[in-house]
Amino acid sequence: MATNASIIQVLGKYFASKGGVMSYVEYRDAEDAPIRPVVLKRAIGPWTRLLALIGDLSQYEEAPEDVKKTKS
Repeated sequence: MATNASIIQVLGKYFASKGGVMSYVEYRDAEDAPIRPVVLKRAIGPWTRLLALIGDLSQYEEAPEDVKKTKS
């Protein structure tokens, strides 16, 4: 089973590649979601906690340049 830190890293990169965070419903309906939503709920808890743990998207490698510039 993946640790919470690796889950956060994977989702941070995923959201950065999408250009921003998604709501739970958007993530649940996404065809290319890297981790099933039910696994996230069990491992992390509420969606708002997950988003707080992910934090600033500019810290992830796949963040587009426009996301990195808005936080600088």
